Amino acid sequence: MTHNMIMEHFEMHTEDLVDLVTEMHHNGPKVLLDVPDKPFTTQKPFTIHDCALLDEMSGLTMFVDTGSQHPYHRGLKPTAVISRHVS
Repeated sequence: MTHNMIMEHFEMHTEDLVDLVTEMHHNGPKVLLDVPDKPFTTQKPFTIHDCALLDEMSGLTMFVDTGSQHPYHRGLKPTAVISRHVS
């Protein structure tokens, strides 16, 4: 039931956007003058948990985890890494 409510809400916004784009195609950018301007507000303060979620979603956490496995970060000198790959 929750999924249906979320999808219905999403479809409502999608239909509004499609209508706006269609109207913009016919009348140009002047249709944007009627779009209400809403100030950006958050209901709760931005926390460290929100930052962690953004890091996970953007791939930063995985990049940092796999980047730390690079031989340079394990204390090996770059010349040792190059000679190991060359021979």
